[in-house]
Amino acid sequence: MTALLRVPLIALTSVRFFGRGDPNARSHAVSGRVMVDATVLQQLEQLADQLGVKVLYENLDQQEFVVRSGTCTLRGRLVVIIDHHLTPGDRIQVLADCLSRFDLSAIYLIPAVRELIDARRTAPPAA
Repeated sequence: MTALLRVPLIALTSVRFFGRGDPNARSHAVSGRVMVDATVLQQLEQLADQLGVKVLYENLDQQEFVVRSGTCTLRGRLVVIIDHHLTPGDRIQVLADCLSRFDLSAIYLIPAVRELIDARRTAPPAA
C-alpha cells in the first residue's frame, strides 16, 4: 500500500522572480522562500508523524548542559528534539536527517521533499 502526503503543488512552485530593478524583489524572494520552507517543514512533520516519529520543539538554551537538536530513542520511540530558536531551514535539515534513516520507497513524497531527504542520506554527518 502506498501512503500519500498531499500538498498543493502551487505552494512549492509559486515563488515569483523579479528583475534587478524591482525594489520589492528581495522582500518578495524572501517571503517566497519562507512560504516554501513552511510547506516543506509541514510535509516533513506529517511524514514524521506517519512514520511514528515524535517531533518536539523545545527551548534548548536554558539547559544546565549543552544540548543540540537531534534524535534520540525514548521509551522505544524515535523522538526528534528541535531547538525552537532554529530557523525553518535548520529545522528542515534536522528533520530530513532523521527521516533519511527510513525506507521511503513505498511512500509518495513531493519531489522537493524526496530530493531533500535523499541528499541528507549522502551528506556526511554534522559535527
